[in-house]
Amino acid sequence: MKIGLDIMSGDNGPLSNIKGAINFLNNPKSKDTNIILYGNENIYKNNKSLIDKYKERLKFTFTKHIISMNDKPSIAFRKKRDSSLIKIIDDINENVIDACMSSGNTGALLTSGLLILGKINGVGRPALAPFIPIGKKGFLLCDAGANS
Repeated sequence: MKIGLDIMSGDNGPLSNIKGAINFLNNPKSKDTNIILYGNENIYKNNKSLIDKYKERLKFTFTKHIISMNDKPSIAFRKKRDSSLIKIIDDINENVIDACMSSGNTGALLTSGLLILGKINGVGRPALAPFIPIGKKGFLLCDAGANS
């Protein structure tokens, strides 16, 4: 399986995202999974030695733009197509990756997903289902976040 990871957002990103990916790859249960990091070239250059230690299973896709939490989703989709958040959805659509994760602008992610991937027949509107961790367990909170 190939998982795309938008590293340009989140708390303490992008380094915490890179370390999280490496931590996942070190888990024996992940042996059949590769991760593609999506971010700008400077991030790669600044973390090249760390990323290259895992070059068999950790790849990097360069993007130019960054979608901030303050960007309006429709404007971000039109003007920042070469961002990690939108490129990752394009790569899902083109079967480059099997799944993706982003902790970025939820509205921009939802908008990009709807416009690039479309809807499933019979589904009127998308629902978000974030995992809420509690100790070693947790639960899914359905329909939290942005609506189209």
